[in-house]
Amino acid sequence: LRMQVRGWEIETERPSFDPQVATFMDFRTPQRSSALSGGMSFLYVLPSDARYALVEHVACIPAGGDLADKEEEEQALRNYIERTLGITGYRVAAEEDGVNPMTDYPFPRRKSPHVMAIGIAGGMLKPSTGFAFARIQRDSAAIVDSLLEHGHPFDVPRTEWPYRLIEPLMLWAMARHGQLTGSLLGTLFKVGSTRRILNFLDEKGMPI
Repeated sequence: LRMQVRGWEIETERPSFDPQVATFMDFRTPQRSSALSGGMSFLYVLPSDARYALVEHVACIPAGGDLADKEEEEQALRNYIERTLGITGYRVAAEEDGVNPMTDYPFPRRKSPHVMAIGIAGGMLKPSTGFAFARIQRDSAAIVDSLLEHGHPFDVPRTEWPYRLIEPLMLWAMARHGQLTGSLLGTLFKVGSTRRILNFLDEKGMPI
Protein backbone atom coordinates (compact mmCIF):
# COMPACT_ATOMS: atom_id res chain seq x y z
CA LEU A 1 0.00 0.00 0.00
CA ARG A 2 0.92 3.66 -0.43
CA MET A 3 -0.51 6.56 1.57
CA GLN A 4 -1.01 9.61 -0.62
CA VAL A 5 -1.83 12.85 1.21
CA ARG A 6 -2.80 16.33 0.12
CA GLY A 7 -3.69 19.00 2.63
CA TRP A 8 -4.96 22.56 2.53
CA GLU A 9 -4.57 25.04 5.34
CA ILE A 10 -7.70 27.14 4.95
CA GLU A 11 -8.81 30.43 6.45
CA THR A 12 -12.57 30.94 6.55
CA GLU A 13 -14.52 34.19 6.31
CA ARG A 14 -16.44 33.45 9.51
CA PRO A 15 -15.85 31.18 12.54
CA SER A 16 -16.26 27.60 11.32
CA PHE A 17 -14.24 25.37 13.67
CA ASP A 18 -13.95 24.48 17.32
CA PRO A 19 -10.18 24.70 17.98
CA GLN A 20 -10.60 22.16 20.79
CA VAL A 21 -12.00 19.49 18.43
CA ALA A 22 -10.09 17.58 15.74
CA THR A 23 -11.80 15.40 13.14
CA PHE A 24 -10.08 12.03 12.93
CA MET A 25 -10.42 9.77 9.87
CA ASP A 26 -13.71 11.06 8.44
CA PHE A 27 -14.79 8.55 5.79
CA ARG A 28 -17.53 10.80 4.36
CA THR A 29 -15.81 10.94 0.99
CA PRO A 30 -16.12 8.67 -2.09
CA GLN A 31 -14.31 5.36 -1.63
CA ARG A 32 -14.30 4.28 -5.24
CA SER A 33 -12.61 5.86 -8.24
CA SER A 34 -10.22 4.81 -10.98
CA ALA A 35 -7.29 5.68 -8.72
CA LEU A 36 -8.63 4.52 -5.37
CA SER A 37 -10.45 1.29 -6.28
CA GLY A 38 -9.58 -1.41 -3.76
CA GLY A 39 -8.14 1.01 -1.21
CA MET A 40 -9.78 3.69 0.84
CA SER A 41 -9.77 7.42 1.51
CA PHE A 42 -10.63 9.69 4.43
CA LEU A 43 -10.04 13.20 5.74
CA TYR A 44 -8.67 14.95 8.80
CA VAL A 45 -9.61 18.40 10.08
CA LEU A 46 -7.09 19.92 12.48
CA PRO A 47 -8.13 23.46 13.52
CA SER A 48 -5.75 25.91 15.16
CA ASP A 49 -8.46 28.52 15.79
CA ALA A 50 -12.09 29.17 14.87
CA ARG A 51 -11.22 30.35 11.36
CA TYR A 52 -8.09 28.39 10.47
CA ALA A 53 -7.59 24.64 9.98
CA LEU A 54 -5.62 22.03 8.12
CA VAL A 55 -7.95 19.85 6.04
CA GLU A 56 -6.10 16.77 4.79
CA HIS A 57 -7.21 14.17 2.26
CA VAL A 58 -5.61 10.74 2.65
CA ALA A 59 -5.82 7.98 0.03
CA CYS A 60 -4.52 4.48 0.80
CA ILE A 61 -3.75 2.89 -2.56
CA PRO A 62 -2.97 -0.80 -3.14
CA ALA A 63 0.30 -1.81 -4.77
CA GLY A 64 -0.05 -1.55 -8.52
CA GLY A 65 -2.83 1.04 -8.27
CA ASP A 66 -2.41 4.46 -9.82
CA LEU A 67 -1.87 7.43 -7.57
CA ALA A 68 -4.64 10.02 -7.63
CA ASP A 69 -3.82 13.06 -9.71
CA LYS A 70 -3.70 16.53 -8.17
CA GLU A 71 -7.10 17.58 -9.53
CA GLU A 72 -8.80 14.46 -8.12
CA GLU A 73 -7.39 15.13 -4.66
CA GLU A 74 -8.25 18.82 -4.79
CA GLN A 75 -11.80 18.05 -5.92
CA ALA A 76 -12.16 15.69 -2.94
CA LEU A 77 -10.98 18.51 -0.66
CA ARG A 78 -13.37 21.04 -2.22
CA ASN A 79 -16.32 18.66 -1.97
CA TYR A 80 -15.59 17.89 1.66
CA ILE A 81 -15.07 21.51 2.71
CA GLU A 82 -18.04 22.92 0.81
CA ARG A 83 -20.57 20.07 0.87
CA THR A 84 -19.76 18.07 4.00
CA LEU A 85 -18.54 20.90 6.25
CA GLY A 86 -20.80 23.51 4.62
CA ILE A 87 -18.01 26.10 4.28
CA THR A 88 -18.18 28.24 1.16
CA GLY A 89 -16.23 31.36 2.09
CA TYR A 90 -12.58 30.39 2.52
CA ARG A 91 -9.14 30.79 1.03
CA VAL A 92 -6.32 28.26 0.74
CA ALA A 93 -3.43 29.73 2.73
CA ALA A 94 -0.94 26.87 2.31
CA GLU A 95 -0.70 23.40 0.79
CA GLU A 96 1.15 20.17 1.46
CA ASP A 97 1.35 16.81 -0.28
CA GLY A 98 3.34 13.61 -0.21
CA VAL A 99 3.36 9.83 -0.53
CA ASN A 100 4.39 7.45 2.28
CA PRO A 101 4.97 3.67 2.17
CA MET A 102 2.51 1.41 3.99
CA THR A 103 4.42 -1.83 4.38
CA ASP A 104 5.29 -4.35 7.07
CA TYR A 105 8.72 -4.84 5.50
CA PRO A 106 11.22 -5.22 8.39
CA PHE A 107 13.47 -2.23 7.77
CA PRO A 108 16.96 -3.09 9.10
CA ARG A 109 18.14 -0.66 11.76
CA ARG A 110 21.83 -1.50 11.75
CA LYS A 111 23.39 -0.44 8.45
CA SER A 112 27.00 -0.99 9.53
CA PRO A 113 28.88 -1.38 12.83
CA HIS A 114 28.55 2.37 13.41
CA VAL A 115 25.50 3.44 11.36
CA MET A 116 21.85 3.17 12.44
CA ALA A 117 18.81 3.91 10.28
CA ILE A 118 16.27 6.29 11.83
CA GLY A 119 12.92 7.78 10.80
CA ILE A 120 11.04 6.10 7.94
CA ALA A 121 14.23 4.33 6.81
CA GLY A 122 14.40 2.78 10.28
CA GLY A 123 10.79 1.58 10.21
CA MET A 124 9.45 4.32 12.46
CA LEU A 125 6.42 5.10 10.29
CA LYS A 126 3.53 2.92 11.50
CA PRO A 127 2.30 1.38 8.23
CA SER A 128 -1.41 1.02 9.02
CA THR A 129 -1.87 4.62 10.20
CA GLY A 130 0.99 6.69 8.82
CA PHE A 131 1.81 7.87 12.36
CA ALA A 132 5.48 8.72 12.65
CA PHE A 133 6.22 11.90 14.62
CA ALA A 134 5.70 10.60 18.18
CA ARG A 135 7.29 7.25 17.33
CA ILE A 136 10.40 9.02 16.02
CA GLN A 137 10.59 11.12 19.19
CA ARG A 138 10.40 8.03 21.40
CA ASP A 139 12.96 6.23 19.24
CA SER A 140 15.33 9.21 19.37
CA ALA A 141 15.11 9.27 23.16
CA ALA A 142 15.87 5.53 23.26
CA ILE A 143 18.90 6.04 20.98
CA VAL A 144 20.24 8.73 23.32
CA ASP A 145 19.73 6.42 26.33
CA SER A 146 21.58 3.63 24.51
CA LEU A 147 24.49 5.92 23.64
CA LEU A 148 24.78 7.10 27.24
CA GLU A 149 24.53 3.62 28.75
CA HIS A 150 26.36 1.47 26.19
CA GLY A 151 28.33 3.84 23.96
CA HIS A 152 26.36 2.77 20.87
CA PRO A 153 22.83 3.54 19.54
CA PHE A 154 21.56 0.02 18.93
CA ASP A 155 19.97 -0.99 22.25
CA VAL A 156 16.47 0.29 21.47
CA PRO A 157 13.09 -1.43 22.04
CA ARG A 158 11.59 -3.51 19.25
CA THR A 159 7.94 -3.26 18.30
CA GLU A 160 6.02 -5.54 20.65
CA TRP A 161 4.75 -8.80 19.19
CA PRO A 162 0.98 -7.99 19.24
CA TYR A 163 1.58 -5.06 16.90
CA ARG A 164 3.90 -7.08 14.66
CA LEU A 165 1.02 -9.57 14.32
CA ILE A 166 -1.72 -6.98 13.82
CA GLU A 167 0.01 -4.78 11.22
CA PRO A 168 0.02 -7.34 8.35
CA LEU A 169 -3.64 -8.13 9.04
CA MET A 170 -4.59 -4.45 9.01
CA LEU A 171 -2.68 -3.83 5.78
CA TRP A 172 -4.31 -6.84 4.12
CA ALA A 173 -7.78 -5.66 5.15
CA MET A 174 -7.10 -2.10 3.97
CA ALA A 175 -5.80 -3.30 0.60
CA ARG A 176 -8.55 -5.87 -0.06
CA HIS A 177 -11.52 -4.42 1.83
CA GLY A 178 -10.68 -0.75 2.31
CA GLN A 179 -14.33 0.30 2.14
CA LEU A 180 -14.95 -1.60 5.41
CA THR A 181 -12.15 0.10 7.35
CA GLY A 182 -14.37 3.00 8.45
CA SER A 183 -16.87 0.56 9.98
CA LEU A 184 -14.06 -1.34 11.71
CA LEU A 185 -12.62 1.81 13.27
CA GLY A 186 -16.12 2.98 14.21
CA THR A 187 -16.70 -0.29 16.07
CA LEU A 188 -13.41 0.11 17.96
CA PHE A 189 -14.38 3.61 19.10
CA LYS A 190 -17.78 2.34 20.25
CA VAL A 191 -16.37 -0.42 22.47
CA GLY A 192 -13.30 1.40 23.80
CA SER A 193 -12.47 4.87 25.07
CA THR A 194 -11.10 7.41 22.63
CA ARG A 195 -7.85 7.73 24.57
CA ARG A 196 -7.28 3.96 24.58
CA ILE A 197 -8.00 3.66 20.87
CA LEU A 198 -5.60 6.49 19.99
CA ASN A 199 -2.94 4.97 22.26
CA PHE A 200 -3.48 1.60 20.55
CA LEU A 201 -3.04 3.18 17.10
CA ASP A 202 0.19 4.70 18.38
CA GLU A 203 1.32 1.35 19.89
CA LYS A 204 0.96 2.40 23.51
CA GLY A 205 -1.63 -0.09 24.72
CA MET A 206 -4.50 -2.33 23.65
CA PRO A 207 -7.90 -0.87 22.67
CA ILE A 208 -10.12 -2.67 25.20
